[in-house]
Amino acid sequence: MDTPQLPAEPITATRFTLLQKLVIGYSALALFVLMALFFSSKGLYRLNLAAREIATSHLPAISTLSELRNVLISQEGYAGKYAIFRSDEFRDLFRKREAAFLEKLAFLKKTGQADQVADLEAGYSRYRQAADRLYAGDTQDTAPLR
Repeated sequence: MDTPQLPAEPITATRFTLLQKLVIGYSALALFVLMALFFSSKGLYRLNLAAREIATSHLPAISTLSELRNVLISQEGYAGKYAIFRSDEFRDLFRKREAAFLEKLAFLKKTGQADQVADLEAGYSRYRQAADRLYAGDTQDTAPLR
């Protein structure tokens, strides 16, 4: 017994008008533009935070390290001149530069680089001990002051 087959109903697709197609296309485009705008503004915000961190902590630290280097170079010159001329004036100038060095070292501690500052302090302590030996009269070995 065969059951008679009913004729299949034609499937009709929903047809969009030209205006509906344009609205859908521009809506998708606007959505993608807004997403791109959101992600780019988020990236710019992070970049701004990084730039602020560099400007507030890293650049002053770099500048201070450069000044520390200049102080050490001048102290080395004063120690060498003292070893040659034995003038107390060079010792006094060395001590003034020492105070400037310690002041800049204290500023570096505030920047948050505690490990590196501790190494720098240890090295400078050895340097000061060598300078103290020189000013106490031991002029045999001035190599640690260079």
